[in-house]
Amino acid sequence: MYEFTVKNTNIKVKINQTYHVDDEQYFDYSVYLGDKLIIESTDSVEYNSIDFTEPEQEMTVYKKYIEENLDNILNKPRLIYIPNKLLKYIFMGLAQSDSNMCFVDPEEWVDLVENEEYTLEDLEQFKYIVDFYKLNNVIETNSADYVIIAYTDLLTYFNYIDFFD
Repeated sequence: MYEFTVKNTNIKVKINQTYHVDDEQYFDYSVYLGDKLIIESTDSVEYNSIDFTEPEQEMTVYKKYIEENLDNILNKPRLIYIPNKLLKYIFMGLAQSDSNMCFVDPEEWVDLVENEEYTLEDLEQFKYIVDFYKLNNVIETNSADYVIIAYTDLLTYFNYIDFFD
């Protein structure tokens, strides 16, 4: 849709999609360091701050927002350093999901434990990380039907440089 390089850097940004909800104009974007994808995220700006009769002005608003918030965007925790393989499993499930959700039902969880891929300790550590990083709005644990439910917004909470290598 729209692409730009952040001034004086090797950081490239692609605005993938924009949409209006209530008083906010949301935009989905991808951030690359060189050719390496490091973050995909969604942010918003006030709807009345954009003149939609001028498409270039709309993109300028997004560019300005990203440039002003670049440190916060780039300084999200790096997923590669989070010491929980279950979180990484869920993250990969979301990255490959067509439904924008990832589920681990009780039967799958039993299989994962029986195959010695994960332990109850991994699940407890996972729950601690969910609380520590305040992920309760994007991850549910021990719902009535699932051990874990994760929503696609989880992908916006972490910097995943080197994760997909």
